[in-house]
Amino acid sequence: MNSRFPFSQVQYGWYIVVALSFTEIVSWGILYYGFSVFIKPIEDDVGWSRGEISAAFSIALLCAGLAAIPVGYWLDRFGARGLMTAASICATAVLALLSAVQTLAQFYVLWACIGLLQACLLYEPAFVVIAKWFTFRRSTALAVLTFTAGFASTVFLPLIAWLIQSYDWRSTFLILAAIIGLITIPLHGFILRKHPVEAYQSPPDTPASNNTPEHNASLRYVIRNRTFWLIIVAFALASLSATALRIHFIPYLIDRGFDQRDAATIAGLIGAAQVLGRLVYAPFERYFATIMITRVIFALQGLAILLLLIHSETIVFVFVVCFGGAFGAMSLARPMLLVELYGPKEFGQIKSISAVLISGAVTIGPIGAGVLYEIWGHYEPLFYILPLIYMLSIGMMWLAQRPPAKPISVEV
Repeated sequence: MNSRFPFSQVQYGWYIVVALSFTEIVSWGILYYGFSVFIKPIEDDVGWSRGEISAAFSIALLCAGLAAIPVGYWLDRFGARGLMTAASICATAVLALLSAVQTLAQFYVLWACIGLLQACLLYEPAFVVIAKWFTFRRSTALAVLTFTAGFASTVFLPLIAWLIQSYDWRSTFLILAAIIGLITIPLHGFILRKHPVEAYQSPPDTPASNNTPEHNASLRYVIRNRTFWLIIVAFALASLSATALRIHFIPYLIDRGFDQRDAATIAGLIGAAQVLGRLVYAPFERYFATIMITRVIFALQGLAILLLLIHSETIVFVFVVCFGGAFGAMSLARPMLLVELYGPKEFGQIKSISAVLISGAVTIGPIGAGVLYEIWGHYEPLFYILPLIYMLSIGMMWLAQRPPAKPISVEV
């Protein structure tokens, strides 16, 4: 290994995995999952409706989708270090500004900014980094990253609820700004490096003599491939349903009579269940096709949502285990399926195209669920609609067929 590279006696890719694991916990917990805890306090304090508040998160998801393609291009060409470090600095500033927001328009603008930062800090860029650093141990590296980051909601939802009750929602945004700045800026700035294709000409996780070339689809091939579009539509529909449920799960529990901190703790357990789902995914992935596993994941999520129609505290915890486990496995299934089918060469741009389409669908989820809540005054009708959407996802996956199993040259 090149002497200018630190920790030359240890495979440096694993240091990157560990660093990203910590930064993903913080970024997901604060920039994504934490929003649901703020809905009720902001609604009570400022007087904005639940639909108006939820629209801010939909705007963030839309902006994240729009930013995905330039972010993917940047990652393929220049790497993640500068981008993720700059995004961490900006996230610190935007969260601090949220503590002083006075109007709904300001709230929307700042969450639009957070959406752009989500594209630079959440799983999409992290998965690209892992896909480019690892070849033969890629699934293990992804499992380590998502296993650790899966605890984001488990850690941050109760923490944010406690901070809001101890202080207020404005002070909480300031504290979260400090947390994300102190943890993510140094880890992204000092640990991330260019991927090994640029730095060493051979992947650091395997000896060069054992490095077998992978199939690499050109971007032109991918966007003309029917399977790709069916898979992305399936994941878009499933992600729409999952996001709508997760963003409104805490308000739903509060409406059911749960205390805000208890509701946040229960919702946070979905993160722990995600980790369980990822652990279960690994052995199944060795024996079953990824497409088949994905169909089962979608079916389990839809059935779990139907359980919420039964008003029982025990059923709530059954839902958490089933839905969270399936959600955790789903986050592994998409990148593994795409890189398995099309290779890592242009994975950043391939994954960014999928992220744009999925984000466009996901944008509908939070605001749509909020509007439906305002129409009906409760969430129960939503628990019929979301499983139907999962059924459409399963249909898309049944239609999807693998591309021909032959080497695909990269067009240049």
